[in-house]
Formats: sequence, structure tokens, C-alpha cells
Amino acid sequence: MTTALSTAMDGTTTDDMLRLQTKFYDESGATIDGMLGGLGQLDPADCSGSKSFIDKNFPDKDERSKMRVLDVGAGIGRVTKNVLIPVGFGTVDLLEMCQRFLDEAVTFVASPRLGQRYCSPMNKFDFCNGEQDWDLIWYCDILSHDTILQ
Repeated sequence: MTTALSTAMDGTTTDDMLRLQTKFYDESGATIDGMLGGLGQLDPADCSGSKSFIDKNFPDKDERSKMRVLDVGAGIGRVTKNVLIPVGFGTVDLLEMCQRFLDEAVTFVASPRLGQRYCSPMNKFDFCNGEQDWDLIWYCDILSHDTILQ
């Protein structure tokens, strides 16, 4: 599938890339399939692998229940709902550039452990804003798609 993002040429400004990303996400469905670029069938394997990673690296479930996590590039909260909350993290905040996805996340995640929702591109978000401290910042595939950071 060729998209505006995949065909951007070198020399594109950061603002141009943000416009292209916004357009891309505005055209994506607020569904699991939309979050995975049409590959919704990968969700169970992705979630299983992520849970295994967390269990290996954060084995103390009591400690997890006290941790606050930031899900970066959260979309509708697919990973929050299917990974971060089920493994027992206490609060999960979302960072997402598309307000429509953040709005959908409230209904999709439907958990009292869903915390703050921040609408901002990752490269413009102040992770050290003093408003919140996170014990874990979780990002899966967002960096592989964010050409602004590459």
C-alpha cells in the first residue's frame, strides 16, 4: 500500500511531514485494523509478545499495580486495552496526535485505569513537563513509522 507518508521525498520539512501524518491518520479508521494499517490480524500475536516482554522485564505484579505508564502513539488504545491494563499497570496515560483516536479510546478502553490523554505529535510533546512522571514509557512501532525522528 502506497501512502502519502511512504512517498514523501528527502528534504521534506518537519511541518510538511506532520501535515502528511495528520492526513494519513485522519483517513485511517478508528479500529484495530485501522491502527495496524490494515493488518488487524496481527493484533493477537503482537499483544502476546508484548505481554511476554513485560512479564520478563517487570516480573513483580504488585509493583506493576503502582506504576504509571505512558502509551506513545496510542491510537484508540489498542495496546493499553489489550496489553498494559491486563498485565496490571496501575494507570495508563495516552499520547496520540489524533484527537479523534483519543476520543474513541475512552469508549474502546473503558477502564478506570485509563489516565490522562495527551493530543500531540511525539516530537512536539514535552516528556519532562513536570505535569506527570511515568515509570514506563511504552512505544511499539511508532518509531519505525515516524520519519521525523529518523
